[in-house]
Amino acid sequence: MDGANRCRFVDVVAERDGQLLYAEAEGATTTPGLDINTAIGQLLSRMPTNAPHATFALAVRDEPQSVRAAARVPQRVLELLNITLYAVDERGGVRQYLDVFNQRKNE
Repeated sequence: MDGANRCRFVDVVAERDGQLLYAEAEGATTTPGLDINTAIGQLLSRMPTNAPHATFALAVRDEPQSVRAAARVPQRVLELLNITLYAVDERGGVRQYLDVFNQRKNE
């Protein structure tokens, strides 16, 4: 499967000013840790090989269990893989990983 076909299976593909974003989104779940690990694996296995300037994202529900599960991924790993973590609340508000990480440290 080539890079273009693999990317058809991510939850979101967005483009702005020639910059591509590939994202997996994790909604309501009874097993956030397992489901978020699965979403990360899906994102990694579907990263295109022919898009050197692409960025990647994982979006989770902005609720404690999902945020804690997603924040287990070390910041260094996210940086190396060019993945940004987002927490999305019920009203559509979005927080980026650093905000989530700082919240985790304070809990």
